[in-house]
Amino acid sequence: MTDGAVVALVGPSGTGKSTAARTLCRDHFGYVSDETVALRPDGSVVPFPKPIALLPPSGGMKTEFGPDELELLPCPADLRLDGIISLERDGVCENPTIQELGLLQGLITLVPDMSALPQLETPLAWLARVVEQCGGVHRVRYRNADQLYEPILDVLAASSKASGFTHHPSSTSEVDVPPGHVRRSSYTDAIELDGEVLLIQGSECLLLSGIGGLIWLAAGNPCTLDQVLRELTATVGDHPEARRLAEDVIRELETMGVLLSGATAPREHGTA
Repeated sequence: MTDGAVVALVGPSGTGKSTAARTLCRDHFGYVSDETVALRPDGSVVPFPKPIALLPPSGGMKTEFGPDELELLPCPADLRLDGIISLERDGVCENPTIQELGLLQGLITLVPDMSALPQLETPLAWLARVVEQCGGVHRVRYRNADQLYEPILDVLAASSKASGFTHHPSSTSEVDVPPGHVRRSSYTDAIELDGEVLLIQGSECLLLSGIGGLIWLAAGNPCTLDQVLRELTATVGDHPEARRLAEDVIRELETMGVLLSGATAPREHGTA
């Protein structure tokens, strides 16, 4: 494109990113880079027209070819990220399909391939805003690279959208957990949307859904099981097995290292 709009193609090795770049940038788009998209904090993209490693038609080891050798179109100097596509190659897909991922699912798709993300002060909140400005993350299932032109145009046409996520900045609190209480473990960054929580803890990106996310939200400060139950009841209503379910999920979150608990203490009188 001549207006500086960039679409990032993401996915694990073998999903056809390099082949797609070679195919699409000969006739339709300017070539920005392969394997790595360098993104500044303001969402602008750094062009890096590195050689593309491709398998020769006869097979064997990958060989690098320069963009001029492949006759790829140049890109403008001023670039901005306007779309993100997660590629899924399917050898029997007759026609490409596009699926818009929800914000948290889209972030989970991106985080494993973002090497510099942990270096940012608020990595998930920043990435969420970038994704929203791009109109979300779209998964495209396709068979051949020449099927991708129209889906890319569709993704570029997607408008930005605000999801209304809530940011929970990093916490490294070392306050002891009182007996009979639980609280969140230390984490790097977290965002919440519709009761689901996505957080980075150490080197892991974790999604807490259902009452797992609600319990984590309730445990910002040390709280007892009865306090957790009152929060759950206020949010999702009462349930005859609420206490057992909450205890099970709390144990699971403790095993995951997401929650910390104090020594066992008598329960409060009364339940939610």
